[in-house]
Amino acid sequence: MDSETSIKNGIFWDAVRLGDIATFKQQLVELPDLVNAVHPEEKLSAFEMALASGFVAFAETLLEYSEFNLNHEMHNPLRVAVELGFIELAERLLHKGALPNYRPRGMNSALLLCLEKEYYDLAELMIAKGAEVNIRNDKGWTPLIWAAVNGRNNAVEFLLRHNALIHICNNDGWNAITGAFFKRQTKTVELLKDHGAVFSERFKQLVLLSSLEAGDVDLFIELVEEGCQVDIEDSNGESLLAKAVIKGDERLIKLLITKCSNLNVQDREGNSVLSLLAKNGQLELVKMAVEQGADINFKSKNKTTALLTAFRFNQLSTAELLLQQGAAVNACDSDSNTALMYTAYLGSLDGVELLLEYKANAQLTNNKGLTAKQIALQRAPLFGKTNVLDNSAFKDIAEFLTLSGHFVDDRA
Repeated sequence: MDSETSIKNGIFWDAVRLGDIATFKQQLVELPDLVNAVHPEEKLSAFEMALASGFVAFAETLLEYSEFNLNHEMHNPLRVAVELGFIELAERLLHKGALPNYRPRGMNSALLLCLEKEYYDLAELMIAKGAEVNIRNDKGWTPLIWAAVNGRNNAVEFLLRHNALIHICNNDGWNAITGAFFKRQTKTVELLKDHGAVFSERFKQLVLLSSLEAGDVDLFIELVEEGCQVDIEDSNGESLLAKAVIKGDERLIKLLITKCSNLNVQDREGNSVLSLLAKNGQLELVKMAVEQGADINFKSKNKTTALLTAFRFNQLSTAELLLQQGAAVNACDSDSNTALMYTAYLGSLDGVELLLEYKANAQLTNNKGLTAKQIALQRAPLFGKTNVLDNSAFKDIAEFLTLSGHFVDDRA
């Protein structure tokens, strides 16, 4: 560039900065290519620089030049006008032929900019001029996905009125309703569901887990009834069924018991579902789970069965049901404690009687070498300062477990 041209360029950019339309026009007569030029240092076009200073008339003057590029790459006049809020100027650009679907790499479309700023009349004009309501950005986000994730329900409704496709997924595989759900946009989720939206298959199981944790019962039931896979675990290895049992909603537990193909699953602590139900004395659910195929003698991580759990928490009705259904009466935990030992420790004479009715072996010993009777004797209080057993449930249990011809108190 010779010195004379350089000077004229300087005069041109000074005119743009000052909003000097007369000087600006004079320079364009001699150097018409400057109408689309970008300042070498500020990296702004004359149109951008003018609007950044609020020189609307100056920017409008540029539109009069046939050489002016309405779709200037990376310096798009329409996007600039919308982004800065010059709505009337954006309308003029559209009427003059600006392409509404132009989207520089890494940026959102002009339509999405309108929706962000709630310029719905301008958005209507863009669509009338050919704007694609399903235009995707570099990450595959459509305007509907953006609106749903951000809970912008007016924008969602606008896009749906203009036939936005609700099932489109972004590059990560999730659609508008999935994004809305994980951002806890409850009203948006309902709005999209009313228009037939469904969760993308890739994320449906995650939505199922999250809906249970969030207490969204209706959505949970809907997904299960639609056939969503229910034999799943979270990242901690806790099954969906175990989560429902811990939550305690009987409707969900019953639903999952009928839908799960494997009922021998555990919570994150390694407790089986049947043991969790037995712990809470949920008799109907225990019976239902056994009838649906749960292994009545399935052992939790610590080798505890549902029967052991029932006796440990003194749920005798549940324990009796399990015994009636064939639970192993002499099953033991990782310390070799049996149900009879549990009841002796708790001082439950009714429990002891129930277990003996089902032929529990009172002679078994745990890892400490103790029988159920010896455990009861250890727990039994003594009378005064003597070494004589005081009256208590533990004494009664010891007497009940004493073989004929043997002393009740056979401690050394």
